[in-house]
Amino acid sequence: MPRIKISHRIEYGFYRVFETALRGLSVRSTVSLGEFLGRIAIRILPKYRRIVLRNLRFAYSDSKSPEEIEDLLHEVFERNGGNLLSSIRLPFLNDDELRKHVTFENTDIVDRVHGENRGTITIIPHMGNWELLAQAMPLLKPDALGGAFYRKLNNPLMDRLIERRRKKRGVELFAKHDSSHKLTSFLRRNAGLGILGDQRVPARGHPVVFFGRPTTFSPLPALLEKRTNAALLGMHCRSSGPDQWTITFTEIPDASAQSCADNLEKAWRSSPADVFWFQDRWRLTGKKPLSFLSKMKDSSSVTKPLRIASTAPLDLPESLAQVEITTLDLQESAEILKGSLRTLTDTGKYPVDLYVCPAQFVSKLRKASGRTAVIAHEEITA
Repeated sequence: MPRIKISHRIEYGFYRVFETALRGLSVRSTVSLGEFLGRIAIRILPKYRRIVLRNLRFAYSDSKSPEEIEDLLHEVFERNGGNLLSSIRLPFLNDDELRKHVTFENTDIVDRVHGENRGTITIIPHMGNWELLAQAMPLLKPDALGGAFYRKLNNPLMDRLIERRRKKRGVELFAKHDSSHKLTSFLRRNAGLGILGDQRVPARGHPVVFFGRPTTFSPLPALLEKRTNAALLGMHCRSSGPDQWTITFTEIPDASAQSCADNLEKAWRSSPADVFWFQDRWRLTGKKPLSFLSKMKDSSSVTKPLRIASTAPLDLPESLAQVEITTLDLQESAEILKGSLRTLTDTGKYPVDLYVCPAQFVSKLRKASGRTAVIAHEEITA
């Protein structure tokens, strides 16, 4: 059992006081308050503003002007603020009250699968009202066996609270490090399992093309489908009114990582302001962040190759990675170097994915580059 720190107790206490205060507001007022806080957050949280803007540029620089992306940036903060606060408010509603705020689309897909006595693997994005996404299956099929695959929260007290509330609604939770056998056993009982499909996956994941960019997706859906023959579905939530949300079910034709990526991209594009763009979805990580490129068998659908700034030429396929030889003066002070990197990433159509430099400058460049990956030239050419 994780050790509970004083900071955990303080965080938990503030959360309980805050959610209790929200109970005095209507759902609509809670959404309005969240949108107002979102307008404040974009001004006082520059780190998250940069992350969201970076992601929006990766996704939409080919189809939206810088002014349109800036407008979407503000809308993202407002909409996510409303979705976040309403997700805290909704657990205090009963099922009948929850149904007043949600509309379901394509439920015939779920009915058909349940009629076939098959389990379901539902791919879910960080999008819309998360609480309604968590309650979707219990609201639709109160007697069906439902579960969710999730990452435990860092605060044990908060984690127990969420787990207790999910179980009260009949949702069984599976932690990130639970064995796959536990998940397959659950699905073989004709149960439904929700999996967050848009989380960043290290280079060992399956290579896919997402928004035209090479990246990786989790191999878990394909593994579970192969072992259980469960149906693979997509489910996403978008705002449809001041205190209204629509949850849509879609069929995923096969369990390949690319099919899951295509399904998630379509969901994100249906309402980009509802997407939680605050995680570095396209961030390259690990000691060999480009190793997944060698596993990509077909690059024909890549329309936005990785943008790599390097101090020397690299032998990489141009269809997957475009290398720009940079003349950065790595002897400059950290502050000047930081400004130079920001200028470099801002002047291109897309942000820089990776910096490559001599080994002796890697540490310095990492401090200046923020969250953009940096590796030594020798690590690629070795």
